[in-house]
Amino acid sequence: MVYRIRAAGARFEIAASKIVQGQEEFMGIITCDYTPATHVLNCPTPYGTWNFTIAGQVMTGTLVARGELYRHVSVARTAG
Repeated sequence: MVYRIRAAGARFEIAASKIVQGQEEFMGIITCDYTPATHVLNCPTPYGTWNFTIAGQVMTGTLVARGELYRHVSVARTAG
């Protein structure tokens, strides 16, 4: 997975891609609210809610869909 995060006014956008046969395949953009006190990005979508916690160079998170945990994510920042 590749996540590119950028400020979008008072919010943040995460552009997500997956790697398929060595190539990035764009999956979509989600818009998030950031809470500085907890370092959490909260990203509601029509299919569920992503929550990411940022700790240094690592971001971990979950997707909860229809009230159930659907996915765990852990990514690390790379140069580039």
